[in-house]
Amino acid sequence: MPFVAAPNIVQVEIRAIKNAAKIENRIFINCLHTPTATDLAAIETIVATEVNGFWPAILPSDVTITELHQKSLQTANDISKTLAFGGPLVGTVTGEPLPNQNSLAIKLTTGFTGRSARGRLYWLGLSIDQVTSNLVNSTNTALMLASMNRLRANLLAANYLWTIVSFRANGIPRPGGPVYFQVTGASLTDSQVDTQRGRVK
Repeated sequence: MPFVAAPNIVQVEIRAIKNAAKIENRIFINCLHTPTATDLAAIETIVATEVNGFWPAILPSDVTITELHQKSLQTANDISKTLAFGGPLVGTVTGEPLPNQNSLAIKLTTGFTGRSARGRLYWLGLSIDQVTSNLVNSTNTALMLASMNRLRANLLAANYLWTIVSFRANGIPRPGGPVYFQVTGASLTDSQVDTQRGRVK
């Protein structure tokens, strides 16, 4: 797909390696103005603080978070920033890690209906100790949701909006350009183990 400008938007990629495969979570942040280097530095601090402080304790031992990469979607050749985590951010959950395709889908709510206004984030990996009878244990789902909602709140406090960016409608690029929906919360439809094969590169 050719580049499509998304004014005011910064794309943030949380990159990791799971069992030798590259994986990532990608989110979009609305700066409410043309993104600057100062914005990227501020967003980096907020996201890296959350990832550093809370993610390793909820991830299996075969996941290593490697870097945080950002780029402005204002124009095709715009500013970017990459943070290589200084120390190994390795998951500490005990038990045998589940295969790379196994994850948990976290629903990103916006207060609007329609497929374009819905988002999801797939957790970077699970351990057998986090699952009972194909259901992710409530202790772990609570920690995952708390992290997502805390990240959203911390971004909002700094005037950055976690946003769903819809580039396409009915299978084709939107003729007027992307539309935005602010993420208002993170929740679960259910706690069943999900499959997201496409997140493995």
